[in-house]
Amino acid sequence: MKRDKAIGLDIGQTSAKAVVLSRSGKKAVVRRAEIFRSREEGLRGDDEIELFNAVGGWLKELKLGVPYIYLGMPQFMATTQISDFAQGAKGEELEKMVGYETMQLSGLSDESFVYDYHTMPVGNGRKNPVMIGICREQNLNDYCDRATNAEIKLDDVAMNGLALANAFFALHPEAKKDNKPQVLLDIGNENTTMVVVVGGQVLYVGGMMAGGQQFTQTLMRELGLKEEEAEKMKFREDIDWLQFVPKETPAEKPAEEKTEESDLQVPKDDSEDDSATGLHIPKLDSEDDGTPVISLDDDEMKVPVIQLDQDDDNEPAGLRIPKLDSTDDDIPMINLDEPPAAPEPPPMAKPIEPEVPTWQKLAKVPCFRSFQNEFANNMEHWQSSEQEPLNTAPVAKIWLSGGGCRLKALADFLSESQACPCEVYGPVVEKGGAPDPEYVIAYGLALQGIGLADLPISLAPRMLRWFHEKESKFIYLLIAAVVLFLCLFVGLAYSYMWLTEQKEILDGKKEELSKCLVKIPELDKAQSDIAYYQAKMLPFVERGHRAGRFMRTMTELEKAMNPGDWCVYIADKATYDEYKIEQEKVKAKEQAEKEPRGRGGMFERRGGRNAERTEEKDEVKTQTVMDIEPLSMMIAIGFTQKQRDPRTQREISSFATTEAIQNRLNRKKSTDSEPEPDAFFAGVDSMKLTEASGREDVALEPWYDYFENTLVDQAKPPYVLGVQYNKPFMLKLPFKTLDIDKPAPPPSKEKDGDKKSGKK
Repeated sequence: MKRDKAIGLDIGQTSAKAVVLSRSGKKAVVRRAEIFRSREEGLRGDDEIELFNAVGGWLKELKLGVPYIYLGMPQFMATTQISDFAQGAKGEELEKMVGYETMQLSGLSDESFVYDYHTMPVGNGRKNPVMIGICREQNLNDYCDRATNAEIKLDDVAMNGLALANAFFALHPEAKKDNKPQVLLDIGNENTTMVVVVGGQVLYVGGMMAGGQQFTQTLMRELGLKEEEAEKMKFREDIDWLQFVPKETPAEKPAEEKTEESDLQVPKDDSEDDSATGLHIPKLDSEDDGTPVISLDDDEMKVPVIQLDQDDDNEPAGLRIPKLDSTDDDIPMINLDEPPAAPEPPPMAKPIEPEVPTWQKLAKVPCFRSFQNEFANNMEHWQSSEQEPLNTAPVAKIWLSGGGCRLKALADFLSESQACPCEVYGPVVEKGGAPDPEYVIAYGLALQGIGLADLPISLAPRMLRWFHEKESKFIYLLIAAVVLFLCLFVGLAYSYMWLTEQKEILDGKKEELSKCLVKIPELDKAQSDIAYYQAKMLPFVERGHRAGRFMRTMTELEKAMNPGDWCVYIADKATYDEYKIEQEKVKAKEQAEKEPRGRGGMFERRGGRNAERTEEKDEVKTQTVMDIEPLSMMIAIGFTQKQRDPRTQREISSFATTEAIQNRLNRKKSTDSEPEPDAFFAGVDSMKLTEASGREDVALEPWYDYFENTLVDQAKPPYVLGVQYNKPFMLKLPFKTLDIDKPAPPPSKEKDGDKKSGKK
């Protein structure tokens, strides 16, 4: 679970570190950092139960106020494995693969294991790398029992090695882009956690059986100090660790061998037998006058040296040293026949040995040598299982943390021996302070608690998960009860205040209405007068705009119709509908009289219908203002000229021609497109048969009569235009906007007598 706040707890042999982190977006904020030094409290760290109890009491005294503690597990208690699975494997499929891989890691052991995994970014020759953490369940339960018995409320358990990597990635995110190996070392008292990272991937997690305690023991042994004094002295920068380099003992000289070139035996100086005669090696000497002689014994028996002549090549003859020899009876004699031996060359100077690097000298000190061996073993173990070319790549940088990283001599030793820079890192736990390397693991554990860790691998035991599940449900139940009680209390309080406020508002409105009540009759009368005079103005407004409407309609029709099209009738909808009544009267008279039609003018109706219409007496009709219907639609009737498609030369149907006129009147490019904003009409459409039935003759019948009266050949169609023109079109042209808004009719007043009789 991702918490807003979490505590990372790192319990070591000599100290315990606690870091409180809170999440602010995607950043971690250090709220508090505390350290408990067990040695200062008189604890040696050998008894883990005593140490955990002391840490539990220490956490109670701190009152951190955060119940979520993420405990770090020593790296030697867990094992990590990097497996590269098939690309694209995820979800349940990946979980099954990890479970199978975990079974192989556990081997044939009957013990149960707890494991977790997390997918790492692709790279370094791996397509789907997964980091797997596994540990023995019994060891994990024992470790967690020590914490729970000390009243340390655990929320999760994680490995120190991965916490070290999570802290490093959070503090140095730029390292994720570096594809060279970098080594993280958290140096503790007796152990050191080692992590190898490359390009955002954790490729190795291991432990080293070497720490700061070995340096303390070296000072205690060499200088005869107490442990407390040696612990303080080892962090001093002025201490010379080279003085503890063991001195080399001189190698034993080999026994003198007998000379093969001479049979002379040199007598021992400590011989007690004066009668023993030894042969002395002759010495080259000279007299006072410079004559060279050979001294044979201690009695200064001297034999003159024979100087030979020069050689034929005019080179100076050298002095030949006579060879001392002996006869069969052991009488010494000088043999001058053999040529003299060449003089021995002068002794040569000893070669200058190169200066030994400091780290090689320090490597002879037991504490440095042990640390170097452990480091080399872990690097060899990683490189032996790593892919090429990383297994031969040199270390780019070493990052140090933990309490032992304050040993400057160790940092310099690692930097020189690995030929790479070495840097100390850690989180800033105090505002304006320097990074503190002792809190790195605790910082990484807290990062996992707030959900900002790159490798959130949890090794919480089953009992801990079950306990948290039960505890979490109880908390939810308690919270629900409290929330319910608060909701009821708040609801009742709010209802009381709202009702009180509404009562005050209603009282004020009641008082205001009582004041305005006397004004209602006057307002009603004024409103009636305004409505009356407005209604009187409606006919003038409506009639005044009709001419403009007719002219605009004719203009729009002219633009919409093709050359050669005829528009023979334009009228408003009300006039068009009224003609139906007139038509029925005319038909009734026609049936009664049945007068034959004559050949007259162009618009002369059959049977003198037009004459009868003019003979009717005008009747004076009255109409109320509210019955006036505003001009909302025009009716247009006409003929369209037949056209052919220029591509196919086929005749275009009457429907298509009429539809094109409708689109142009609607200001639309096509039937399915949207109309333009400045359209004068809205929804121009053809009249339905039910709407046009019985009324089309209002415009078309005069034309029919004219064409029929002028026909010569009765076998032709009803009208001569049929050859050149399509059937007539009848369009409804509704206006987009109206000139007036018809007011609503006033409510009808019922008389008292009508109410009693039930009439309205």
